[in-house]
Amino acid sequence: MNHMFNITGRSDNLANEVGELRHILTEKADASGYLKFFDEFLGEHEFGLALHAVCDYLLESEVERIDCVTLEQIEALHSSMSVIDDCVQRMRTKVA
Repeated sequence: MNHMFNITGRSDNLANEVGELRHILTEKADASGYLKFFDEFLGEHEFGLALHAVCDYLLESEVERIDCVTLEQIEALHSSMSVIDDCVQRMRTKVA
């Protein structure tokens, strides 16, 4: 039973951490499609997919600059979820 609590606690923590990135998708009108997927994935506890909705928006949109704090959040989430891809590396070219 204690093990289940730890899994649930980790899930809640990830939901909060990934959820903190939502503001990125609410600031621009062109992000509405990404926001729809983000909310759906987050609601289904598909945190990696929700994270990648944000990454895809930042990499594929007309976003010219990404602040260091946002990049650090995204990098930490990739690390904590053991996500191995080139999102963070590609975003470094857009850091303000």
